[in-house]
Amino acid sequence: METYIKQMKEDYDSILPVSEDLYRSISLFLDLKRRKRGEVLKPSGSVETLSRYICEGYVGIYYPQKEELHLRYVLSPTDTVFDMHSYLSEEKSLVEIRALTDILFFEFPKEAEIQVVSHFPEFAQLGILINHRIQQRLDRQNAILRMDFKEGYPAFLQSHPGIEFYLKNWDWASLFQCSLRTVSRVLNSRKGGGS
Repeated sequence: METYIKQMKEDYDSILPVSEDLYRSISLFLDLKRRKRGEVLKPSGSVETLSRYICEGYVGIYYPQKEELHLRYVLSPTDTVFDMHSYLSEEKSLVEIRALTDILFFEFPKEAEIQVVSHFPEFAQLGILINHRIQQRLDRQNAILRMDFKEGYPAFLQSHPGIEFYLKNWDWASLFQCSLRTVSRVLNSRKGGGS
């Protein structure tokens, strides 16, 4: 666990260096968890009560569309993942968060966050900057996902190395909001050496 706390500290220190005491305090509330590919971290129809820091693997955020859940975002190591609207509103949401690969992550309960902020005001400042980073990363992903699949697919692979081994054509169509036929055509042309 110490290795991953050190990894998280180095990552967050690149955003805003904070005291060792803060990390010692946070570590009391962190729970290091492993999940297998396909396991649900936050079910659709539930209230979000945790934030998660991804140490290893990829996590998908699924949104409802036409009465089905569709993959909308892929999050990577050093990303913080949670259903932000449900977390803040404390209301149920239809968003689902699921492991796309085997994953290792820290869970941090909302009530612990409130407790840490009351003792370490600098944590609130770090939290604001983490939320800005979350938004910046989602904006970058959205910029890729707005591209045509043919151009966006290589860019997505560059920002998410190895993800192609875990996503099916249906997932790619959901992400890029294109047809399965388009995905199949582009992927088959890439296999055949086409551009």
